Amino acid sequence: MSKYTNNSSYRAGIEIAFPLRNRSSLAAGAYYSTIGYYVAYKFKFHQSGDPFIPRNSDITANYLEIPLTYSFDIIAKPKLEIYSSLGIVYSMLTSSDTKTTFEDNSVRSADIFMNKSLFSLQAGIGFSYNITNRLGIKIEPHFRFYNKGLDRLMFQQIKATDASIGILFKLWEMK
Repeated sequence: MSKYTNNSSYRAGIEIAFPLRNRSSLAAGAYYSTIGYYVAYKFKFHQSGDPFIPRNSDITANYLEIPLTYSFDIIAKPKLEIYSSLGIVYSMLTSSDTKTTFEDNSVRSADIFMNKSLFSLQAGIGFSYNITNRLGIKIEPHFRFYNKGLDRLMFQQIKATDASIGILFKLWEMK
């Protein structure tokens, strides 16, 4: 089995939350994300130096992501909220940079192996601090489980952790 190591990744965008009854909300948004990882392939081969067998890859993939999440407030105080969130994220590949080293020691770009679209399940626990009634900040670490690998050479679904840090602006509140 191949070994995957996550490199630095980030995510930035906009999200709109719609308050529901009973301390919950539904949110949708659009994000630009960068996911980086290093892969050490463990292919078995009969002849060393084969120019078609990949040895390792250094990959950076850029995605437009559209999340749809449901959040429920565990603790809801006037200044502090702690909440859980669960959702699905659609990710569409916008660009990638792949450097693959093959068994003959050649290094080539192999972007043809990238999956163009992915789905992932996202779960997290978030913390928000309300500066005023309408303005706040949030930090929300996530755990994500993808439906397939980022590239077609991955024979397993990947798991990843990331976090959202943002500014909240409440347009309205449910009473």
